[in-house]
Amino acid sequence: MAEDTPYKRILVGVDPEGLATHAVACGAGLADKLAAELHLVAAVAVPPSLWPGIKEEELAAMNAAALGRAHDATVKWLTPVIREAGLGDEVPSDLLHVRPGHPAKVILREADELPADLIVIGPHAKRSLLDFGSTARAVLARAKAPVWTQSHPVTPIKKILVPVDFSEHSKLALAHAHALAKAFDAEVHVVHVYEAPLFAYGGIAETVGPTYVVDADRNAARDELERVAAEFPWESVKATSEFVEGSALAVIEHRLKTSDAVVLGTHGRTALNRFLIGSVAYGVLKQSEIPTVVVPGARKQWLIGAEEEGPPALSMSDYPVE
Repeated sequence: MAEDTPYKRILVGVDPEGLATHAVACGAGLADKLAAELHLVAAVAVPPSLWPGIKEEELAAMNAAALGRAHDATVKWLTPVIREAGLGDEVPSDLLHVRPGHPAKVILREADELPADLIVIGPHAKRSLLDFGSTARAVLARAKAPVWTQSHPVTPIKKILVPVDFSEHSKLALAHAHALAKAFDAEVHVVHVYEAPLFAYGGIAETVGPTYVVDADRNAARDELERVAAEFPWESVKATSEFVEGSALAVIEHRLKTSDAVVLGTHGRTALNRFLIGSVAYGVLKQSEIPTVVVPGARKQWLIGAEEEGPPALSMSDYPVE
């Protein structure tokens, strides 16, 4: 395995219907590129144990039958994908695990048990992932590991977009983007979107405070971006930065058109859909047609170029990767 990557175990959520072919291809490619273990998990609904009048042995038989059918159906569509990815002529017995339960719960539980360092998901319903069914929302909101969404065919990654707001979440995103850029020999484009504080009254939005106060705030944000870009230990990774004023979502969506992947730092606070992962991140995910990596808040520290038990010679305490 690669020593300088936080991704040792990659979990891909699949389904019996074959809607996650792009996710599997992506996961296989990532595992090869990152020298990581690849794990596939499929979920299948089983009869509830509270059905009236059902005997325990009958329920066990029904569950076993449901899991068996789901396994066979998954293997059927998965086999050519595995062959195309160069993983063999058949699906290895230790590669695919079929578990009972709701897809989101199964993916999250399996990710915790591995534990997974990266979760890859694709569509989990008879519609695009961009519609955000309950599975995608729940996984993105509750996963402890970064979540990579892959709803389109795999394409080369040469430019990674990283929007930053100088929070700890965006610092984590920056460190993950750096790790991925090293693996893909890609460049990183860091963008900060400055939105001047506005006050709305009677349907008219106006900038808050004297002009010189807003100018000072704007200049401080620009200086902070320059500092972050200059102090980050990019090593061999080519990186550029850009300061833009406007709507964060509109600017990021425009930059997606010239990027091959986007890495977002985010956090969840409530159960409301667009606040599960942050309103900007949610908007980006709905519009993005490129791989989108959502990085949750830090739960353990991984330092670039160092063992987990101690800091590297070059301080990276501001840039932990989960």
